[in-house]
Amino acid sequence: MQPSVGIGLKCLAVFVFSIMGALIKSVSGHVPTGEIVFARSFFGIFPLLVLPLYRGTLLSVLATSRPGMHIIRSLVGSAAMFCFFAALALISLPDLTAITYAAPLLVVVLAVIILGEKVRFYRWTAVIVGLIGVLIILYPRLGLFSSNGIDAGTTFAIAGTLLMAVATILVRQLVKTEKTEATVFYFSASATIFALMTIPFGWIMPDLKTAIILVLIGLFGGVAQMLLTRSYFYAEASVIAPFDYTSMIWAVLIGYFVFGDVPAMNIIIGCTIVMTAGIFIILRESNLGILNVRARKARTPSGS
Repeated sequence: MQPSVGIGLKCLAVFVFSIMGALIKSVSGHVPTGEIVFARSFFGIFPLLVLPLYRGTLLSVLATSRPGMHIIRSLVGSAAMFCFFAALALISLPDLTAITYAAPLLVVVLAVIILGEKVRFYRWTAVIVGLIGVLIILYPRLGLFSSNGIDAGTTFAIAGTLLMAVATILVRQLVKTEKTEATVFYFSASATIFALMTIPFGWIMPDLKTAIILVLIGLFGGVAQMLLTRSYFYAEASVIAPFDYTSMIWAVLIGYFVFGDVPAMNIIIGCTIVMTAGIFIILRESNLGILNVRARKARTPSGS
């Protein structure tokens, strides 16, 4: 294990994902969402296959015993992608990033409901505090003080975040028996097929500049996914997970210098609360994992 390498790869992956998000936002006003999802999924497959092809391990890496679960995970993940890309056309990059920070909190709740995991007082407290932070982020967009109601961009962002949390639960189940590369590949391949089904709803013939951006969206996404996967080879998930939150730094910088977006004070305050709660949950789960390992070792007879 080389934690510094793992952290570096994770931060680089987050940065590349942020560049991808900026590229998506740059074309989301005139390119249909389904077409963008296709580009992200189809062109994103190629970077993921480079290493297995080089090693000659492609068939073993993509072997699966749970095709049905892959399809379900892909449906949920593809729907989340559609929602996020649609949201990017309507709200700023920092706003969308802030809303997605609710996903880890929702994963804790869903883990109790779906997986039957036990969550004790400290993590429930962190979830409640984090959700208060999410409400601070959202309240200007919820139509609480006007008759306009919740706006479409926020609706897409919230729906995408909920779907992302469900997809995370499904991935937790998949990685118990499936290789990470297989999970990512079958998701990208399935999302490509799902996206192609949106052609009747009006794809466009992109000009050269737009076509290059669409290809780059996929390549950046694939490279970022590869970096992310590799980061877990060098460091424990609990060590590098908090660095997900560096995405807000890039979202704010890109949003300001590229799109002229300035995050409101409620975004800054809410994000701080959510990030604090999220990091607490990560550290708490890490400590519980260490305690569980020690308990299992204590119960194992010596010499076994």
